[in-house]
Amino acid sequence: MQFVLVAAGGFLALAVLLTLYRLEKGPSLADRAIATDLMTAVLVGVIAVCAALFERDDLQPLLVIVALVGFISSATIGRIARHGGEENRRVISAAEEKARERRLQAEEMKAQRAEGEETSHLTPEQIAKAQDEQEAKAKGEGK
Repeated sequence: MQFVLVAAGGFLALAVLLTLYRLEKGPSLADRAIATDLMTAVLVGVIAVCAALFERDDLQPLLVIVALVGFISSATIGRIARHGGEENRRVISAAEEKARERRLQAEEMKAQRAEGEETSHLTPEQIAKAQDEQEAKAKGEGK
């Protein structure tokens, strides 16, 4: 029995190393979120192996708590995730969300101007850049 627990500990150590590699390399936030979730699952395994190896019954509540925290964090990440398309599923950062909103506003402004004018000479990117400059100027005056 002890050999099995030591072998399980070795496999868990390997899982920690591979998970840390994925956590470091990414490349996307979704990869890192999954690696964090896997690290929580490995931690549950380590606690279970330690509890069995050292015959510690007092670690069972800790197992339940860590498992619940892992589940809640996974559910939260899943709820926050925004899906771009089938090929580009990833978690969007706050800065990316703000840039997306600006781009949509710029496109709406261009559409409104196009209704009033025959042609609009500003692209959505130029409008977004002008909005950024106005925000930077407003922040500079606010200081």
